[in-house]
Amino acid sequence: MLRYSDGVGKAQIRAGEIVRAQGFRYQVAPSTARDQHITTAGGVNLYVLPGEGGFNVLAFGATGDYNNFTGIGTDDTLPIRAAFKAAMTLGLHVHLPGRQYRITDTISMPDADYKLAFKVTGESGNSTRIWFDNAVAHKNMFYGDLDVNYINFEDIELLDKTPGTSRAIQLVGTVSGGPAWKHLFKGIRIVGFREGVRFDGGATIVADAYQSEVMFLHSKFKNCRKSLIYNNIQAVNHQLIGLDIENDEADDATEKWPMIVFERGTFINHVGGSVIGYGPYVSFTYPDFGGAFQVTGQFASRGVRMEARGDGPFIDHNTASVITTSNAFRLHFEDMGIMGSHSTAPVLARFGGRVYARFDNVHTNVSMEVQAYMTVNLGANSENGKIELNRCRLLNYKRVADQTAYGSGAVLASDRRAIPAEISMQQEGHAGAVVDGYYQLIADRKTIYSGNWQVAELKTLTWAPNDVSGFGSGSNPATLQVVLPKYARPCKFRLLRDDVNAGLTYVLELYFVVAGKDILVATLEPTDGGHFETNIRGASKALVNWIADGLDWDGKMKIVKSGARDGFVGLIMVDYM
Repeated sequence: MLRYSDGVGKAQIRAGEIVRAQGFRYQVAPSTARDQHITTAGGVNLYVLPGEGGFNVLAFGATGDYNNFTGIGTDDTLPIRAAFKAAMTLGLHVHLPGRQYRITDTISMPDADYKLAFKVTGESGNSTRIWFDNAVAHKNMFYGDLDVNYINFEDIELLDKTPGTSRAIQLVGTVSGGPAWKHLFKGIRIVGFREGVRFDGGATIVADAYQSEVMFLHSKFKNCRKSLIYNNIQAVNHQLIGLDIENDEADDATEKWPMIVFERGTFINHVGGSVIGYGPYVSFTYPDFGGAFQVTGQFASRGVRMEARGDGPFIDHNTASVITTSNAFRLHFEDMGIMGSHSTAPVLARFGGRVYARFDNVHTNVSMEVQAYMTVNLGANSENGKIELNRCRLLNYKRVADQTAYGSGAVLASDRRAIPAEISMQQEGHAGAVVDGYYQLIADRKTIYSGNWQVAELKTLTWAPNDVSGFGSGSNPATLQVVLPKYARPCKFRLLRDDVNAGLTYVLELYFVVAGKDILVATLEPTDGGHFETNIRGASKALVNWIADGLDWDGKMKIVKSGARDGFVGLIMVDYM
């Protein structure tokens, strides 16, 4: 009804005037304008004026009339894109009323348009739905450019019209463009995408910039082939609070869709929520270049409930990884309840070197394995990691030597080392029972309330010499010097001798170095392969005095091998409290 010039039945208007239509306010733009938000059927250019809640996409011409059952609906790409640009210019909200919208191209949030932080909101629940009608693999539904910060999405459901095709959101940050950080996704549902949300950096790790302090709050990924992907080592301190990841499509049973994927290491926390599916909850791969996973990187999960369907692994150090000392990753799982499938020995976790993994108070309903693979190159790199199982239920640590993985072939018997492990299990129910008048513990490893019998928790200082040459090869005698951990109280000297050079006689002596003098405290003469041990005893001064008086003894020890020039092959151990 509006015209710039006179006309029968038309209202003549001029640039700058305010008009109202369909419940929204507009300002008339000049007829020569090129930055107008909409153009009427009569050819009049208009700027949408924000209301109290910011910009409403319906004011820009969006219809929200898509019907997902018939697949018919208006393409709302252009009006929604215009609303985003207007909001980024003024730092206001974009509101999408509770309807179903269809878009066919990427909605970008470019650095060129970004002036102020803005917010995108739908209605409560999943009444606001945006369908991405796209057939191009990995095409972005939403894209966040460099220097675009504080993006806030709330109460919106994003869906891939052709499941497994598109990417819902990609956010990038590189040194050349500057950081993109502090985004908030609250009450968001991301459904059916090939990739849910991806955080990317530059082409090399040194070109990554900040993508820190991004939060997903009470949100959900459902049936995405990959839910969250981290490819930026600066995507640090992301908080996934009450985030659910649920994969229940039949294809997940065979394809095993990973949920949280690390292509580069970073620092992420997942608190509360649940994860459901056949694929891994966490998947990470060390690439063939150093520094992509740094020892400061970590994934921490606390209070998450998991339905682990199938055989696993559900925490997967991908076997395509290249194990080198320049990459490492830390993982911490705490207060986790796992409802496992009833298949034979499902694998909870699989690791292949240079991993620091800790499981605290993780309980499962079926026996599950935490596997540490032995590979050819682990002899040099495995000792730089550790696996801990503390107060866990039905988790079993297993060293895997009979399978090839992580780029290696068969593992030589002389190179069978794996990631060191420390295991403390916990069983629910009674600690023990009286059998024939004797109190008997139900399990070998158990945490029991004080005041009852319990398994003593001794620690062992262990040295594994070279598996071929052994300790002191070519020397008679040969000396090893070591210092006990601070405040340690040694009690036993032990050996586990291999059958290599079984016919030779060795003498191994343990000395404490006290005030510069060597004090012999234990001697072992292993005659063949097997286990040998003896108590540590003080010779001329009470051992308890050496231990108690730090001025006399600071924990320095010597182990001397004599009797043969051949090296001693086996483990050398000192037990201490």
